[in-house]
Amino acid sequence: APSKLSPGEIVGHADRSCYDLEKHSEATGIPLVAYKAHDTPRSVQAVACILHRAALGKGLRQDAKPAGEYLEEMADKRPEEALALGAALLASGSATIRVPAGYSGGEEKLVEVTSEMVSFEKTTRTEHGATFVPAVVEPSFGIDRILYTLLEAAFYTRPGDAQRTVLAIPPALAPFKCAVLPLTSSHGLPEAALRLSAALRGLGVTCRVDDSGAAIGRRYARMDEVGVPYAVTVDPTTLLDASVTLRHRDSMSQVRVPLGDAPRVVQALSRFPHQGGFMAWEEALALYPNVGAASVDEGPDDAA
Repeated sequence: APSKLSPGEIVGHADRSCYDLEKHSEATGIPLVAYKAHDTPRSVQAVACILHRAALGKGLRQDAKPAGEYLEEMADKRPEEALALGAALLASGSATIRVPAGYSGGEEKLVEVTSEMVSFEKTTRTEHGATFVPAVVEPSFGIDRILYTLLEAAFYTRPGDAQRTVLAIPPALAPFKCAVLPLTSSHGLPEAALRLSAALRGLGVTCRVDDSGAAIGRRYARMDEVGVPYAVTVDPTTLLDASVTLRHRDSMSQVRVPLGDAPRVVQALSRFPHQGGFMAWEEALALYPNVGAASVDEGPDDAA
């Protein structure tokens, strides 16, 4: 699955079928199978391998065990081949078979079996379930490629200004949900911003406080660059009417929200859409007074 924006695999899925498990079983002699019970018992036609072990051991000696395993497997997995061998034994009394390597740890060998050693017959048995070698799907992906794709898809520049970059990470995925920005470093605004950030963190909303003193528009741009979806500006009006400006990164639109409501509003805006209590930005625009859009060069006071 390549990235839409640049070449390179993001995630790959290999259908390994039964190959890996079958090869492990052949190498270890351990059956790597699953069992599935039938809804109701079934009568199935089968071929039984009847080994005459005394004659088999006397005639084949050390090759008796691997030959016996091979003949039993033939009857179970390749019944038509077993019946053909049985018919040949009845007709001529003996037949040469090739026993592949791996049976009882032995090497590949040609052995001669006789009708006194083995016979095959059709049978009917009741089957309550069946074993099978599961097919395996092998997914291959890493968190680094997933994160790269997220960042790549989220990055863009503001129309008309290639220098104004934005990382539009969805709010629910953004590491920081909100920036808290005191408009100035005086009049008690930094202290009010710290109290607001503590309230946000108390609700589990990750936030960053930028009290650097740079123009508010420049601080908005900084947060846009690192993917912070919302910014709350604490200004002198906050101390008069207990309200703050809440800015939306993607649309740059702003609303004036009561200070006491701000933490829970940001929390609701930062949820996944399927979560309870989710709020879309359009709902916030409808609920609270719109104070216009803030660009890099203007803050909430200028926009108003």
